[in-house]
Formats: sequence, C-alpha cells, structure tokens
Amino acid sequence: MSSPLLVQVSDGSRSRFNYGSAEFSQHRQNNSVPEHCGDRLQNCTEEAEESPKLSSFCEKLRGSVWGLAYVYQTFWVAAITSLLAPFFPALAAFRGNNTWLFGATFSVFHVLMLPGSFLAEILIIKKSLKFAYLIAITGFTIYASLCGAIYWIDDENSFVGVAIFNAAFGGTAMAIFLVSVVTVFTSDSNGGLWMGIKENVSGIGGLLGQVGGGFFIDHWKYPTPFFAFAIALVLVIPFIKVPRSGSLEEREESPVRVDEVNEECDQGDIVLNDTHSHLQHSQPKNRYKLLLDPMFLVNIGHVVMSSCLAAYNDATLQPYLVQFNLSSTEVGAVFTVKSCGLSFGPLIAGMLTVYKMEQFYILFGHVLIVIALLIVGPAPFLPFQSSLTLIYIGQLLIGFGCSALNVCSITHTLRYVTDVAGYPNDLKTTSFISSSACRCLLLGGMIMPPIAAFIVTGCGYRKGSMFVLGTVSFFMLITAGSWLTSALCASNAGFE
Repeated sequence: MSSPLLVQVSDGSRSRFNYGSAEFSQHRQNNSVPEHCGDRLQNCTEEAEESPKLSSFCEKLRGSVWGLAYVYQTFWVAAITSLLAPFFPALAAFRGNNTWLFGATFSVFHVLMLPGSFLAEILIIKKSLKFAYLIAITGFTIYASLCGAIYWIDDENSFVGVAIFNAAFGGTAMAIFLVSVVTVFTSDSNGGLWMGIKENVSGIGGLLGQVGGGFFIDHWKYPTPFFAFAIALVLVIPFIKVPRSGSLEEREESPVRVDEVNEECDQGDIVLNDTHSHLQHSQPKNRYKLLLDPMFLVNIGHVVMSSCLAAYNDATLQPYLVQFNLSSTEVGAVFTVKSCGLSFGPLIAGMLTVYKMEQFYILFGHVLIVIALLIVGPAPFLPFQSSLTLIYIGQLLIGFGCSALNVCSITHTLRYVTDVAGYPNDLKTTSFISSSACRCLLLGGMIMPPIAAFIVTGCGYRKGSMFVLGTVSFFMLITAGSWLTSALCASNAGFE
C-alpha cells in the first residue's frame, strides 16, 4: 500500500529531473560555468598549487638568515688570526726579541687549543650553545685588543710575558669558537653546506685580512687593524641566534615519544615493531665510548690525515722551492694557490653533503691528494723532473683534497653516530663530534712538523713525500674496505 505523499514526491521528482526534457536542458545551460570563469578557476588552482612552494622556499630562506651572523664573524676571526704571522715577528724584533718569540707564541696558541676544546664541550653541555659561543667571541675580542695594545709595551720582559699570556688566552678562545660554530652549523639540517660556507669564508678572511692589515699598518700604526677588526667582530652580537636549540633540547630530554612508535594492526592485535630500537635510544649513552668504535675512528680519522698533510706541506715545501730561485712574492703565490683550493673546495664539499655524497667525495679527495703527492716531487719513479707548473697544480689539488676531508668527514661522522651507532642527535653528540674534530686538527698540526723535518732531512723531499703518499693510500684502502664491509653487513641484516 503506497502513500499518496510518496506518490506525489515520486511523481514530482520524476517530472522535475527528467533528464531528457527540454526544461532540464535549459536549466543546465543557464547554470553552466562560463568559459572565462573556468579559465580563471584553473588559474586560481595553479596559483594555489604554486603558492605553497613559494611560501615554503621563503620560509627556508628566512630560516637560514640566522647563519649569516656566524659566517660574518668567522670572516673576522680568520682575518684577526692572519695578522700575526706577517706582522708580529717584526714588532717582536723591534722590542729586542729574536724570532723565537713568535714560534713560542704560535706553539702556546695551538697547545692551549687542546684544553680549550674540552672546555668548549663542557660549556655547551652545562650552560648552553649560545653561552659558549658568546664566551668565545668575547674572549677573542679581548685577545685581538691585547694583540694591538702590546705595541705600547716597551719593556722586553713585560712584552714577552704579555705576548705568551695572550697567546694562551687566544688559543683557548679560538678552540671554544671553533667547537661552538661547528656545533651550531652541524645542528642544522644543511650543516654540511654551512660548513662549506664557513671554510670558504674563513679562507677568504685569512687572505684579505693580511692585505687589509698591511694597508692599515702602512697608513697608521701596528695596533690599527687589530682594533678595527675587533670592532667589526662584535657588531652583530645582538643578532646571534642558535638554530633549533629548542628542538635539540626537547630531543635530549625526551628522546622517545609513545605516540611516535609504529603500530600495526593485524586482526585487532597491535604489534609494536620498533620498541627495542626506541628503548635503546632512550637510554643515555657515554659518547666517549665512540673512541673505541673502529668506524668512528675511521670516519673522524680523515681530519687527522688532512691536518697532517697540510702540516707536512707547509713545513717542507718552502725549502724545496729554493731550487727555482723564486722571489718572496712568487713563493707566497705558490702557497696562495693552496689557500684558494682550501677556500673554494669546501663549497663543492658542502653542496655534495646535501645529497649525502660524503663517502664518494672523501675518497675522491684522497685520490686528489695522491695525485698531488705524485707530481709535486715528483715521485722518484716518474720519468720527469720537478717543475713549477706541476707544483702549482699539486698545491691546488692538495687544497681541494683537504677541504673534502675536512667538511665531509665531520658531516659523515655525525650521520654515522646518529643513524648507525644509535646516539641521539642532540647538543651533546654534536658538541662531542665538533670537539673531537678540533682535537684531530690540533693532533695532526702538532705531531707532523717534527716528523716531516726528520723524514725530509734524512731522505730528501721527493722520497719523503713517498712516505706520506704510502700513508694516505693505506688509509684510503682501510676506509674503502671498512665502508664496503659495513654496507655488506647492513644489506645482509636487512635481507634476513
């Protein structure tokens, strides 16, 4: 039995939505969207799709502004450091001291960087990263000011005492600065790129600092560049900002969140797959145990190799160039070529770290260094003699090779420690890696010069370079073998 109401509704619906009727055709025509409105709607849709991309790019650009202050101060720190080598020995000799004073202050500066790296790590962990960085900038500003103020000390003994004390103070501040700035950059998602920019700016600052310092001293007096550069260094202190500090602290305090544990539902049963790995991350780990990890030692060992090679080159190349009867300007040009490689090579290394190509570029850097050691001498078994052109090419290759090891080894070590070794990606981990890299640089710079002098004195430059070549080649084979073994073990574990 049907209801009249239902019949009326059914009939009305049928008569109203009769798709074949003329009324519906007219209704559809009247309510259709005009063609120009359709185009406008399509354009609005495309703009809506492009606007998130544009806003995302703007957000990334805005989020990277924080690094400019660190890059700016890195430039002036390098410029201040570069002033001592060309100008301090003349001042020390004018005050009645021999050239031994510059060697003593240089050694004290670098020796005090070793405890300074430990102090930097303590300040970052106990206080904060920004606190440690500001301590470093303040200390380095005082160091630069004392370097200039020493000009007015006439007494010989007082001059020596203040110079050595200031070197110790400056070395400590320099170590805190290096550890802090590397920790700041590696805390960012594009840490490798920032490291490349830092190394590039540091090299440019060292080159321009000497030129600018000479200009100031020629037109005014010795203290002028130290005071001018120190003032430029502190100008951006109000704009110092530490990236992701809050997120890092949150990850350090709460490394595991229950709602982030992967859950799978199988017929109503909840399976927790990653509980064991999360529990491992939640337990605190002693980062100094990494010093017993062979893979960690291999990864961070590239920094040692780079510093050893740079120290060997600086200590032995200048006496070898005597055979070419070069002027002081031409000798400086040879070392400037290496400095250019060290300045612009990190930009390539930094860009490759964005694509996680550290392993490739580290091995490529080793290959560049091997080629350089073969042609600079050249190697005794090669059928040609030494030439200035080959030395220029070799210095450029050494610069690019060392920059590859310096930048990529730090970012790759951090990636290994957090992704493979299971350590949390927090300030404690990044500061430990930064301080370890700083100590590795100091280790190579301190132990290699006397070893290089002993080898070259006994064997000559060409044969002595073969000792370094063998060491670099052997370490390259160890690196490739360890990485290949690790990759095979990881693939077998994933297959099982």
